[in-house]
Amino acid sequence: MIHFRRNTFPGARRAFTLLEAIVALALMTMILVASLELRVQSMRTGTDIGQASREMRQIEALFDMLINRTLPEPVRDVATSGYVWRGDHLGQPYIITRQREEVDNPVAGLDGANIDSQPQVSVFRYIITYQGEQVTMVWHR
Repeated sequence: MIHFRRNTFPGARRAFTLLEAIVALALMTMILVASLELRVQSMRTGTDIGQASREMRQIEALFDMLINRTLPEPVRDVATSGYVWRGDHLGQPYIITRQREEVDNPVAGLDGANIDSQPQVSVFRYIITYQGEQVTMVWHR
């Protein structure tokens, strides 16, 4: 009678070989490196968004101070017949220019609007330069 041995070592077929373990470790390392890179990139993006948001809040604060007339009096610009505000806000210099312009009346011709409404209305265009950023805002008063 001939006897065949199933395995030379008991439990050898149930364990990982060294090659399989190295391949699995390499795959896990690549996945870990990729996920860490995504995390770093998302943290940078979050920081950039936070910085842009802070800068915009400071510009909006300047505009609010302008509208509420808490900034120093402006200087008349003879060349453009507009006004210019200059000063410092939170230790940073700012320049705000104001120009009057005529734009199409947004309510002219709408149902319920006054038929005699003017086709154009006057608005003020403010150009705010602060911390290297230039933002344009339009105000109706």
